[in-house]
Amino acid sequence: MPPGVLFLTAGADVGKDHIEVGVSAWGRARRRWLVDHFRIEGNTQLPKVWEEAADAVHRVYRNAEGVEFSLLKFFIDTSAWPEIVKPWVRRQNQQIVMGCDGLDHLDQAVKVEVQAEPVRGMPNKKTRIGALRIAQVGVSLLKAELVGVLSIPRPESSDEAPPDWLHLPKQGFTKEMAKQLVSERKVILRDANGRLTGTRWERIEGRRAEVLDCHNYAVGRRTGRMGPLQGPGLRTLGEKDRRGRCRDQVLEGGGGPRRSCDRRARSEGRGRSPQACSLRSL
Repeated sequence: MPPGVLFLTAGADVGKDHIEVGVSAWGRARRRWLVDHFRIEGNTQLPKVWEEAADAVHRVYRNAEGVEFSLLKFFIDTSAWPEIVKPWVRRQNQQIVMGCDGLDHLDQAVKVEVQAEPVRGMPNKKTRIGALRIAQVGVSLLKAELVGVLSIPRPESSDEAPPDWLHLPKQGFTKEMAKQLVSERKVILRDANGRLTGTRWERIEGRRAEVLDCHNYAVGRRTGRMGPLQGPGLRTLGEKDRRGRCRDQVLEGGGGPRRSCDRRARSEGRGRSPQACSLRSL
């Protein structure tokens, strides 16, 4: 894990024979890192594949100081295979896992709704009782946001990344993954008289888009107004304040780093043992 990371979000794309997961890390000033991307191979009709997906939700990452990060939020696409994905979502910690549908023409990044479920034995009837909250993700907005982020020029006079910067890993980020991340382009639509009628995103021929889809879902969870998830309000473990005192990284809403330094224990000479660590809110 690179320095400066405050919390992690993930997005998952579901296919007939795989589940693909992308993990994004977030820091101050909306800086982000693509820290992991992996594919769970197997028929998604089989329980074993979903057991591996559940393990992915609880995957732990560590930074150079040994601080452990778990996923704060996890979006998974329910649009293609709702009869398979939704039952799995119900069995997970829904403070972390939420189903999502990518929509092209949504006028906001994320909108959450309760999707009514069919009533068994009653064909044309649906109920909202016990229904899941599903996030609608405005993927067109997020694709445009990604193009803007990737267009930010590299600073010439500073080693510090500018706000909104996307860091890509030096190792493990293949040429194929890079192609998938920019696998779509925005097309301007005109009528027979040449007048602008709209725009749409089109897949570049010959490219897959799983990396882009996973990234959109991970960013959607960061962007959506779905609970306390304010990166600039978080502090970084090991950072010193003006008096040279250690600041502990803290998170709201669960997830994130699993420990913070107990100053009382340190003052009593007990050091920074894991038993003396806890999460605290700001």
